[in-house]
Amino acid sequence: MYYIVMYGSVGVALISILIMGVSMLITPADKVKLKPGQDRDTVVRNMRKQGKLCIAVFVAITALLVWTVVSVGVDYLPGIGF
Repeated sequence: MYYIVMYGSVGVALISILIMGVSMLITPADKVKLKPGQDRDTVVRNMRKQGKLCIAVFVAITALLVWTVVSVGVDYLPGIGF
């Protein structure tokens, strides 16, 4: 049971980072809420950069996890192997 929670929480965290990044990329510019004195183009451009960064973090963490599983082997992962 402990391992289901452990692996599940990592999976949920990765999926949430991916969803957050994609939502930042697909949000239309006219739906972005502005604080007084903010320029819409600058806010949208910064939001798109943050979305790309979230997707890059997702890819990097996923690649690191896959590399770890491949190098260590599935048989030695806690709760799955021996």
